[in-house]
Amino acid sequence: MTERLDRIEQILEALAASQERSQGQIEQLATSVQVSIQESASDVVSMIGSLGHDIDALSSNVNAYIAQSTAFLAAEQRDRSEFRQQMVGLQTETRNILRELADLRRQQSNGSP
Repeated sequence: MTERLDRIEQILEALAASQERSQGQIEQLATSVQVSIQESASDVVSMIGSLGHDIDALSSNVNAYIAQSTAFLAAEQRDRSEFRQQMVGLQTETRNILRELADLRRQQSNGSP
């Protein structure tokens, strides 16, 4: 029976040693996982900050584009208005010239110099 108790004691000691090794491996793994999570969290926070900066830059560019487009449209509207005024003036001048030519022809056909 002593032999059997010695054998059981050896098994229990081996089991205790195995449990201690397993516990050490579990603690190392837990530490490694915790470090990985902390590093990943830092990377995620950095990426979110970078994304926020990129969104701000994009928003700024869009606002600048909108302002530029608005200014361009206003300038185009002024140019079109000025062009219309010039065309109306040209039509008026053309009518006046044609009227003068018609008057000159009438005067010539009536015998007036």
